[in-house]
Amino acid sequence: MFMKNISFSTYGRMIIENRIFPTRTTGINKVYYINSGSIICKTASQELVLQQGHLYLIPQNLNVTLATEYVDHSYFDFFSTPTIIMHDIIDIDLREHPLIASAFDILNSLVEKHSISITQRDAYYDLVKSYLNNLLFLIDREYEIPTITDDAVNSAIEYMHKHYFLKMSVEDLAERYHLEEGTFIRRFKKYTNTTPYKYLKTLRVNVAESLMEENAYTLAEIAEMVGYSDAATLSHAITKSYLKNPNNAYRYVSKKEKLRDYEAQAKYGEVSRKDF
Repeated sequence: MFMKNISFSTYGRMIIENRIFPTRTTGINKVYYINSGSIICKTASQELVLQQGHLYLIPQNLNVTLATEYVDHSYFDFFSTPTIIMHDIIDIDLREHPLIASAFDILNSLVEKHSISITQRDAYYDLVKSYLNNLLFLIDREYEIPTITDDAVNSAIEYMHKHYFLKMSVEDLAERYHLEEGTFIRRFKKYTNTTPYKYLKTLRVNVAESLMEENAYTLAEIAEMVGYSDAATLSHAITKSYLKNPNNAYRYVSKKEKLRDYEAQAKYGEVSRKDF
């Protein structure tokens, strides 16, 4: 595998206590390192205890549920082309891989000093990106990370990640890569287990939720930033994505309350951005 392109969603270091949290990874790969504590991680085919001193690569095509009583972990959420696609999480005991351990120590030292959100780009960004690329190269030498081999699908995914805020249809994407719409959908679904339409919709919702966490924008502004026509349409898309997955039910009420606050702000303009 050779990573032609890497871009971050977020990275940083965080302590989490007494939480269960489903993680939708569509389009976003995750590298986790456990500094202390542990996380129970469940996928459709695996149940792992993410433990101290181990590095984990969670591919973008897996939906995972994480549970912890206490964990201090470093995290790197990133998009890459060619697109990583695996059936299982890679578990790396750094004591057994000194080269990978050395590369990660440098990366982790940077994260201890600095973290980013989805809209930030600065000098650290390119530095961390370079070290992550080196880390993935070393992991690939040991584990041969599988990626999507279909150039049209890879290009379509990369285009969606760069231009999710633009109006686009499946027909437009198929024409862009000189394919019949049905052929494009079949090839896309073969590698991602979802359709291009659903992939783009999930990507937009994930980006919108990340922007909401920044507490810097109204819901109407976020809707425009991620390609929705208005706040109500985005609100419906987020709510529907939570109700669709039973594992998200316990998060639905708090998410609905957050959306209600955002909608009130967008409609009446009574609350300044700084208040969120």
